[in-house]
Amino acid sequence: MLKLSMKLDASVLEAKTKKQIKNLAFSTIQAINDTAKQVQEAVRKNMEKRFNIRREQTKKFLFQRIKISQFASVGQNRPYAEISIDIKNKKNLLLPLYETGGERKPFFGKQMAIPITSTAREGSFNKPVAERYRFNKFKLRKFATKGKPQLKGKQRTFVMRGRLWQRIGSERRDIRAIYHFRKPFRLRKRLNFIGISKNIYYKQFRENYYKRFYKLSQ
Repeated sequence: MLKLSMKLDASVLEAKTKKQIKNLAFSTIQAINDTAKQVQEAVRKNMEKRFNIRREQTKKFLFQRIKISQFASVGQNRPYAEISIDIKNKKNLLLPLYETGGERKPFFGKQMAIPITSTAREGSFNKPVAERYRFNKFKLRKFATKGKPQLKGKQRTFVMRGRLWQRIGSERRDIRAIYHFRKPFRLRKRLNFIGISKNIYYKQFRENYYKRFYKLSQ
């Protein structure tokens, strides 16, 4: 009768297995965060295409609102990342309405003042509203007239027939419209935040994961 016995040292294999399991966890978390950053960048670029952002300062402000509020973390047992529109202390921010659609209401009063092209916008929607034509510069006040009280302001401005006008000469017809007033209206969906996020995930996550896993495995 022949009896064979064997001793196998599995310590090396066990060490490699533990390392791969650890790499699996870290690679997944890093890939999630890489994908979240790509989503953030894609949403910002789409926002720049969809909106006519006339000021660099406004662009910076809007980009900062697209925020990764939480990154995925192994240590904190969080296998996900959160990306959101940051509205903290920004109660008048309209950005969320462009994702879901909704009613655009005035921040003050019952109507909104919309600048009219060729005057306040200096002939182009791509240029900022001229500083001297910013609405708060006119300081409108009520004045008594023969009929109803009329709103008048600085720079020879006055309100008539749903518009803010400015006198530019001495004749009765020497006036031009600067703003028109509009009642609340519905903003349509334009951001497609969720759709872009899903698209980036399906296209990029697997590639991001493989890159991270192979890098850690070397």
